[in-house]
Amino acid sequence: MDGVFVVTADMADTDLTALFDSDIKCVTTDVPYKSIPLVYSDNKQGSILATNHLLELGHKKIAHIGGPLSTLAGSERLEGYKEALLSSGVAFNEDYYIEAMEFDSQSGYECMNRLLDLPQPPTAVFVMCDLSALGVFKAINERGLKVGEDISVVGFDDIELASHTHPSLTTVRQNRKAIGRSLAQILDRRINNKKVEERTLIPTQLIIRSSTCKVK
Repeated sequence: MDGVFVVTADMADTDLTALFDSDIKCVTTDVPYKSIPLVYSDNKQGSILATNHLLELGHKKIAHIGGPLSTLAGSERLEGYKEALLSSGVAFNEDYYIEAMEFDSQSGYECMNRLLDLPQPPTAVFVMCDLSALGVFKAINERGLKVGEDISVVGFDDIELASHTHPSLTTVRQNRKAIGRSLAQILDRRINNKKVEERTLIPTQLIIRSSTCKVK
């Protein structure tokens, strides 16, 4: 083969690292490894957009259910969340940050229940991905509270289901087509021994829907 596009991967997989260290040209998304070209969404920028949106609605008690810090997305989204709070003069509260072990709905559900058990629960939550936000919706509903009224929720990804939830999910949209296009172009350039950037950031966009509201 002339080249390989690695979408996501477990870096403990020695076969994968052997591939990266071979003469086969590779590009990746969300899998940083040495000088292999990396194309990915601007996680930090997206997190700043999400957190600033909640701050502009008057929220101060903003929690973040983050992805595993061992992942690029998890660490950069936490960084953006913290930076947005700092820029607005809101102190980072360790009680309002929970690291989830997986990017899935069950993790969102479990983490949200922990936040709701706090003596002073958050009024808004920025969730590391839309799938986890679905679990957050479930936890909030089970407590007799309403998303978009009692608690604001922002996701990340803008999966197809995000516009069909009730209420519809405010989220950060990743430009998947731009990511795919850049990966293909970079891989083609690598195969043809042309110079490429080691890291390519794709901008994100905040999509405001009904799951966020002004703080009461």
